[in-house]
Amino acid sequence: MKLITCLFFCLIFGNALSQKDRDKILANFDHIEYYPDSTIRSAGKYQFTLDYFTVEFNRTGIPVAMGTIQKGEKVGEWIYSDGSHQFFPPLRGPEETTVVFAPNDPTDNRTEALKPRSESEILRAKQEFQKKYEKLLNPWITHE
Repeated sequence: MKLITCLFFCLIFGNALSQKDRDKILANFDHIEYYPDSTIRSAGKYQFTLDYFTVEFNRTGIPVAMGTIQKGEKVGEWIYSDGSHQFFPPLRGPEETTVVFAPNDPTDNRTEALKPRSESEILRAKQEFQKKYEKLLNPWITHE
């Protein structure tokens, strides 16, 4: 019975406890969202009232994307751990447009995805992503 109880708790809390940098994330970010298994899905630092810089994580707790959220929408440049980046133009006011952004709509050109071309560019972009993430976790350390 003890073995079954132990296995149950390991399955339930295993991912949440194994997430890399969990304590640093909780200490350095203002806004945290979770997956159902308690793994952190996103962590944000507020910049303005409803705007915040956020880091998105995959289901195993690995950081995969960083960028700014404005009024619940992605804006500006977003960088990804695979070396790619994506630009989301600033939101327009309701008087300027009535079109709702649909991420799966091929006719919507609100976003432009760019991928580095060479292997060295991809490696450099991945390193920049990791450096920026480390700086967010350790704001008191000087990064070159």
